Amino acid sequence: MTAALIEQVAAKLRQRATDARQIGGTVRLDLGEQGILIDGRQAPIQISVDNQMEECGADCRVRMSLELLNDILDGRRKPFMAFATGQIGINGDMSVAVKLQPLLKAG
Repeated sequence: MTAALIEQVAAKLRQRATDARQIGGTVRLDLGEQGILIDGRQAPIQISVDNQMEECGADCRVRMSLELLNDILDGRRKPFMAFATGQIGINGDMSVAVKLQPLLKAG
């Protein structure tokens, strides 16, 4: 996983977050050795790269590969299909994870 790709993915999420509604919680996208933190308790939603694999206290943790997340953001993969086939794992508050859909839709 390259630092450049994770920053590129985080930038795509930040751009989409400017118009997104609050999601009412926090989400950590676990992408292997790194992650992306999404704080959706307020508007605008805050997106940051997390280089620590420590417990962050997020309401929901979503596990997937960085490549899969990039494909979802670019519209090459569908989040529901990836979840249904076990490529995405979710721990914690599922209702917060569902509210991520507007951020993940390809623009």
